[in-house]
Amino acid sequence: EISTPSGSMSTNGNAVQISKHPYNTRTFDGLIDEVRISAVARSADWIKTHYNNQQWPNKADWPDDGFITVTDALGSDIADFPVLVSIQSDPQLKTTASGGMVMNANGYDIIFTSDSAGTIPLSHEVESYDGTTGTLTAWVKLPVLKIDEDTEFYLYYGNSSIDSPTEIPAEVWDDNFLLVHHLKESSGTLNDSTQYNHNSNTEAGMTYQQTGQIGNSLLFDESNDYYDVSDFDYGDTFTVSMWAKATDNVGSGYQYLYSHDEYGTYPSLNIMFSEDSQGSDADDLIGSIRDNGTSNEGVRSDVSAGDTNATDGSWHFITVTRLRNGTNSLSLDGATQDTSAGADTAIDPVGNINIGRRQDGNSTRYFGGHLDEIRISNVVRPAAWIQTNYNNQRWPNKAQHPDEGFITVQRG
Repeated sequence: EISTPSGSMSTNGNAVQISKHPYNTRTFDGLIDEVRISAVARSADWIKTHYNNQQWPNKADWPDDGFITVTDALGSDIADFPVLVSIQSDPQLKTTASGGMVMNANGYDIIFTSDSAGTIPLSHEVESYDGTTGTLTAWVKLPVLKIDEDTEFYLYYGNSSIDSPTEIPAEVWDDNFLLVHHLKESSGTLNDSTQYNHNSNTEAGMTYQQTGQIGNSLLFDESNDYYDVSDFDYGDTFTVSMWAKATDNVGSGYQYLYSHDEYGTYPSLNIMFSEDSQGSDADDLIGSIRDNGTSNEGVRSDVSAGDTNATDGSWHFITVTRLRNGTNSLSLDGATQDTSAGADTAIDPVGNINIGRRQDGNSTRYFGGHLDEIRISNVVRPAAWIQTNYNNQRWPNKAQHPDEGFITVQRG
């Protein structure tokens, strides 16, 4: 592309010729497409943007370079979406004692509203707040997350009259969320943020307060670390999701992330990595779903191949759904990897839900690595919900992720 400075340019009445010199036999041998002439000098940024757009027009075909992101939308807005708000090292979010504008040492005066006047509060949960650095991790329930336009909401602080918590965690998570474990605790019981109080029952060996995908996480040693939750029924239709960072996938066993009744029994639900020497299952991420009868509805994907290697020591978002008389799915990093048919039957595993090992405690069936943000819902979250959760939790803020960031924090 050629751009000339200001001034005039004349062809002296001669025709513009493409691929041939006007006065000799020199010609171009090849293909030409999209010829344009403008009466202005296009800037370098314009030229570069045109190249990017036309060379890699769509992320669906060029995931790394694509110019346009086409989102798998619901066709309508998403209701009651718990959005992650992650703000790091913000000077104004420091407490006044540290030179900021937050009045309460615990950050109790940090609130979220749906209106710019600050009169319509939004339900929120603070996962962590550091008033010394001005770092905040919170979950805010948005009544509507708009598909085709930005959703605006507001963060307020600095009210000295607020001296008690304003958060009500259970109100952030809709009635279909049966368990939400942020795994932020420093020791002991791992608390459920939903109204159902499905807290941990037994905690064995894990290392607490490790760096997570979101705030803190738990580290499991692949030897004897796990925790469990007392048995509860989440219905014939459900969604189970978590963030996982496997230390490695070397060996001939299976690393269990989630186990509700033993693998191979009816009914049961198990999510696991198959290690690299495990025969035909090697390197598979498996969601084993077995109903109350004889239906094996498992979903799986080879997670060491393709664009995403789920055992590469990085964080990955895993989601398994089951829909009675519908379609089950296994998703990795927001993208569907496999589906299966869900039978028109009940599924009600028994025994405690085990996180980090198989339910029977087999010594070769423990997980090695980090887990974060474990959730169970008694509905199938649609593909757009799963993808939106991944985007929000993977790249929460444009301040840290300028290209992909989910939230933009603007000053009033």
